[in-house]
Amino acid sequence: MSASQSTLIVKNIPKFISDITSILPSAAKEVKPFGRRRVLLTYENEQAAQTVFEQLQQLEVKPGKLLNVTFFRKNVKPVANTNIGKTTTSSKATQTKLHPSNETALPQISKYVSQLFACDAKLNFVQPPPPYLKYAYPRITPDILDAISIALMSNTYFYTQVLHLMNRMNLEPPFGAKSAGN
Repeated sequence: MSASQSTLIVKNIPKFISDITSILPSAAKEVKPFGRRRVLLTYENEQAAQTVFEQLQQLEVKPGKLLNVTFFRKNVKPVANTNIGKTTTSSKATQTKLHPSNETALPQISKYVSQLFACDAKLNFVQPPPPYLKYAYPRITPDILDAISIALMSNTYFYTQVLHLMNRMNLEPPFGAKSAGN
């Protein structure tokens, strides 16, 4: 018998219920407040907890709204790279964890970066390109313009993306009649 199997958590308790023990079908071994409008109910055994669970799940607290009851389990899915670090609080309401550098975080970061920048795994690329990197394209020539035009005509997705880009850059749409000045 584990404590997590005999512990229930009741969430979103309505404000008009001031004492949760008044609506319980049987007395709990321990009743612990668990944050705002939540409470942990611990029972002697798993069978008693299961019985109370089934009864509380059917309890209608508001018209059309049932009481939110689940079994309380600590660390339902343990994550392989849980970082145990210092906890700092900027206010009482928010808490953040500082992640110390460790070997388990590096493979996930490199996997993310390689997917983000479409890199081959053989290149061993583990960081994004620098922000100051600029591409050097050749000046436009009639041959380059022809190749772009052929690609625009043959690939409708590319054509749509070019139109989106022209729209974002506030360029004149190419649909109207040509102006006499150009």
